Amino acid sequence: MANLNYLYRSLEQYQGFRNETEKLIGELKLSIDSLELSQNYLADTYQYDGYSADNFEVKNSKNKLSNILASLQNDILVAIDSKIRKLERQIADAEAREAMNLM
Repeated sequence: MANLNYLYRSLEQYQGFRNETEKLIGELKLSIDSLELSQNYLADTYQYDGYSADNFEVKNSKNKLSNILASLQNDILVAIDSKIRKLERQIADAEAREAMNLM
């Protein structure tokens, strides 16, 4: 039973990690959208000799956040989901073993 309790706690932790990662992804998307609006406004309104007045700082920041977002979505979230599935299988196996021992 101790092993099963450990697996339940681990699963709960990873589900918490997943929820926090999803929240972070949502916040990053909002930030990227805001930077996109700012970038477009700067491009339309403030230019100096055909260059953005901020020397493309907003665009660079948006690109950095987009890279972080892609990593969270394509690497981190996938790894968390994989670990959750593995823990769920381990729990099912442990529960089956425990049920067999009770018979």
